[in-house]
Amino acid sequence: MDKATLKVVIKWLVVLLVCGYVAWQFIMIDWAKLQSEWGAFEPLYLVAAFLVFFMGLFYLGLGWHIILWKMGGKLPYRRGIYIWIASQLGRFVPGKVVLVLGRAYMCEKEGIRKRVTSASVIYEMAFLTLAAFILFFFSTVFVEPDTSLDGGKLLAYLRANWALVCVAILVGIAGLHPKVFYTCVNLMLRAIKKEALPHDLRFRDSLFILAYYIGFWMIVGFGFFFVIKSVDNTVPIARVVTIAGIYASSCTIGFLMIFVPDGMGIREGAIKNLLPATGIVTFASYPFLIGLMVRVVSLAPEVAGFLLVRALTDTKKYKDAHTPTDSEEAEARQ
Repeated sequence: MDKATLKVVIKWLVVLLVCGYVAWQFIMIDWAKLQSEWGAFEPLYLVAAFLVFFMGLFYLGLGWHIILWKMGGKLPYRRGIYIWIASQLGRFVPGKVVLVLGRAYMCEKEGIRKRVTSASVIYEMAFLTLAAFILFFFSTVFVEPDTSLDGGKLLAYLRANWALVCVAILVGIAGLHPKVFYTCVNLMLRAIKKEALPHDLRFRDSLFILAYYIGFWMIVGFGFFFVIKSVDNTVPIARVVTIAGIYASSCTIGFLMIFVPDGMGIREGAIKNLLPATGIVTFASYPFLIGLMVRVVSLAPEVAGFLLVRALTDTKKYKDAHTPTDSEEAEARQ
């Protein structure tokens, strides 16, 4: 078996293991106990969650558009949002390579060089990851965890070593400085014989975009809060920052598992461990189901947003006004 075939086999074995884990979680649920603890279902909260995630979708797409614009990639907003949403489908392919290559290919058709697009995606991932863990730490460090649970032990460790975590966060922020970021990334690219990234993003821009992405996680955190409220109306609004931090870290952990399609099962497992540890919910299978609910509710706006933006950018008038010239396409391929 050659290396390429082995990689494919390993990827799909991981997918099967994750699917098995999700199925096992369903089998192990005590449905009778769950029914007694599950509060009155209030679907209007799911409608509110859908609207919040829909807003967050365009907010996040605008974040990438800002990064691309700061790096010299001029792209009409509607077309940029369409490309961003369409490329997000690559999250469901093991390896996440399709996410980067798909976006670079579509941007090249718009006259933007592949290396600029690739750099913008790498920056986007770095900003989202760092913003998620900053919010997670500062939203849970003041919460008294339940140390009888695995998630509580993690939170207790972070509380006990808060100074070390703060240093790690500062190092992460310093790593966004162009001299540090580009040096590290380009060393890795040279090691795999790839072209170096362009040095186009200033440090003050990086700090602004990092704050912007922390704002994104707070927005979708409200969406997660509404999903929880749909089945448990006793959760107070005061817990929304902690809920946002848990959702941000869970999504990021799932995304970083590159061989797992969209972090399926990983995100839900993280939510299952962290929500009870903060005292927000107590029944073990309950937060896992909430994780599955929020996945469905957050995916629905992506489908709606894709169809909406596609309709807005698929008109003859729009195409005639925003089709790149042959010289622009040729420059993008260089």
